Amino acid sequence: MKILLTFFLLFSQTYSLYSNPVGQLTSSELSFFVEDFLQKNPEASILSCAKKYLEIHGKKNLGEVFSILLSKKLVDPQEIEEIVDDKEVSNALSNQWGGVFQKCIRDNQGDTFYKLLGNSKVLEKVDSKDLESVLEYCISCNKIDFFDKILENEKVLEKVDNEDLKSVLEYSLSCNKIDFFDKLSGNEKVLEKLDNEDFKSVLEDCIYEDKIDFFDKLSGNEKVLEKLDSEYLRSVLNRFIYEDKIDFFDKLSGNEKVLEKVDNEDLKSVLEYSLSCNKIDFFDKLSGNEKVLEKLDNEDFKSVLEDCIYEDKIDFFDKLSGNEKILKKLDNEDLKSVLEYSLSCNKIDFFDKLS
Repeated sequence: MKILLTFFLLFSQTYSLYSNPVGQLTSSELSFFVEDFLQKNPEASILSCAKKYLEIHGKKNLGEVFSILLSKKLVDPQEIEEIVDDKEVSNALSNQWGGVFQKCIRDNQGDTFYKLLGNSKVLEKVDSKDLESVLEYCISCNKIDFFDKILENEKVLEKVDNEDLKSVLEYSLSCNKIDFFDKLSGNEKVLEKLDNEDFKSVLEDCIYEDKIDFFDKLSGNEKVLEKLDSEYLRSVLNRFIYEDKIDFFDKLSGNEKVLEKVDNEDLKSVLEYSLSCNKIDFFDKLSGNEKVLEKLDNEDFKSVLEDCIYEDKIDFFDKLSGNEKILKKLDNEDLKSVLEYSLSCNKIDFFDKLS
């Protein structure tokens, strides 16, 4: 009786595999379908199994069937090409390649993953969105070895557009995976493809999410800085002042390459903005920076000193007038002009400090 019952259950399961409506099989049933087919047809190719599934169940979940087949059989590149070359099967797989790659990652099938990734015919079938989803899946599964393999393949990166690469950067940021973020933002091919607006967007996300380490990785990259202009860097420094993010301000203003990009007019503007916001810590950081002192000239410092007088900010005035390197930049005419300005504003305490 038990034997009959077991036979009936197996028969019922097998019958359901060949009779269920299109796309109704569960993952376990899909796996059983493949095992059953291979058991009955041990010499059969992957293509023949895929065609059988397509004939019975249609194209839904064909990608998963293909993935299961890849995990069950030792596959040579020729068999993969047969799948791609078959018009019927290839068309049915057209939107499922991302899932095939993801299953390889999930099941840790490195060899199969690399075979697919290195197959030019497979790559022809994969689009930018597929590859974005695969890169993000690597991040979500913390599989940096698979992630590395994708980034090492220039042909793969050529297929991913800049918008999708930016999305992957933003995804690694949101997942707080700085090692993935570092790999991607440090890749030469990726840096070539992303433009200044892409980098601005990701930097803004770093600031918004208060991820200073990610911000530092990106803003500290010379290739990224090449794509950012002085006006933008000034606006970011001003934003840090406004939002009281002195740690971010330190990172950016402490980077010599950043300060080389910011022209003296924009640096002076940042000093003036910190003054107007009454943020003396920011003012002190910038005015005491050696690179800033090199870039700003006597007219810049004279102008900021007069702004301090006008806004009645004597502590800011002290910071500048107490710095010997700044005073050395001011000649007698400059000092005379500042003294006269303090008298014209009836600010005797400023006059006393400088005289």
